[in-house]
Amino acid sequence: TLLTSTDGLSWRAARSGTGNLLLGVAHGAGRWVAVGARGTLLTSTDGQTWQALRSGTGEDLLGVAHGGGRWVAVGSGGAILTSTDGLNWHTVGLGMGNLLYGVAHGGGRWVAVGSGGTILTSP
Repeated sequence: TLLTSTDGLSWRAARSGTGNLLLGVAHGAGRWVAVGARGTLLTSTDGQTWQALRSGTGEDLLGVAHGGGRWVAVGSGGAILTSTDGLNWHTVGLGMGNLLYGVAHGGGRWVAVGSGGTILTSP
């Protein structure tokens, strides 16, 4: 389910086009990106019309963020995906075994956090 609001008080459903569980969403550079189970990646420029994208992974994607001109998504199995436009995604990390719950960008650095106290950083 995707819900949208113009005021944060009244919400309405938008069609996601997927039956997969959605687990994270972020906005940046005029684009929304939602991530979810089994490598689900969706994008929208208006929050109402969503397009499915190829993620290149079947891992659950749990978090996504935008910063420094880049998108980063993280998830199970240590999945780390990046994109410069929010449309074309590339896998840069897989198989480290840890579940990565979230990712953020600030101060010129990316930080991903996960199970077992995992903290990953990247410029």
